[in-house]
Amino acid sequence: MVVIDSKQTVREIVVHSPGAAKVLEGKHIDYSCSGDKSLADACSAAGAPVDEVVRELEDAAEGNDAADAEWLQRPLSDLIQHILDTHHAFDRRELGRLRPLAKAVLAAHRDKHPELERVAALFEALDDDLIAHLRKEELVLFPFIRDLETLGWGATSPIGPMTTPLTIMDEDHDMFGGLLRNLRHATGDYVVPGDGSADFRTFYEGLEVLEMDMHRHIHLETNLLFPAALALAAKYGATK
Repeated sequence: MVVIDSKQTVREIVVHSPGAAKVLEGKHIDYSCSGDKSLADACSAAGAPVDEVVRELEDAAEGNDAADAEWLQRPLSDLIQHILDTHHAFDRRELGRLRPLAKAVLAAHRDKHPELERVAALFEALDDDLIAHLRKEELVLFPFIRDLETLGWGATSPIGPMTTPLTIMDEDHDMFGGLLRNLRHATGDYVVPGDGSADFRTFYEGLEVLEMDMHRHIHLETNLLFPAALALAAKYGATK
């Protein structure tokens, strides 16, 4: 029987307890950008009963899913490739699919649903910033981590110490967390109004799926990849 302590941080629980991310996502508890909060504090912020969440987390941990901590037993290049293949590819594909939907829904429904002006603006900001963020990881950060792992002391940094890009990425993640929270609020938890078209429903459903994927994406980087990369950089003197 897995025992969950509400004093544990959300990060600790998600990394070591299989199925935890799905439970927290269902309670609208941010496990990616706010992983340093205790479970009790995170539940309080989300308005979720902590005893109920603990029970669901313990039940989920009894399943057959692997814990995220298992990634740390493998080369960091494996985790990077997983992030690229699973999350970067998904982000680009979904953003490309949602762009025309955002414009079509706004044009068709803005008169009766003025909130769509804000939704469209938030989506555009997320779209622009996320694409830039993916490029920074793919062109700068991820190659640096891979070089450190394969070359060790022979790795050359094009960007200064490892702490520099990690700080920038963490700041980006916090920004994305704020945009996602604002999108959820502006859409009323992605509830489609009664007069919403099929495109309206498809757009909101796509935004919610993108939110879930980004939470997972940010969690893998913030709570697993980045701490491990920082430890590797310290080992090879790449933090100064």
